Amino acid sequence: YIQGMTCEGCEKTIETALMKLEGVSAVEANYTDSSATVSFDTSRVSISEISVAINQTGYSYISYKE
Repeated sequence: YIQGMTCEGCEKTIETALMKLEGVSAVEANYTDSSATVSFDTSRVSISEISVAINQTGYSYISYKE
């Protein structure tokens, strides 16, 4: 769950930030349900690193669901 997304521009901001992380291969953010689906290599990037990247964009990472 990502708090604060309100438009397609918000989605793009999240997607761009996460795609810069080494080990992230795909991101699809969705502001209507406040989520992002992230494909990543757990040996190269952690959930913690992903949450920090989201928070650095100005949105709030709240929870992770497998």
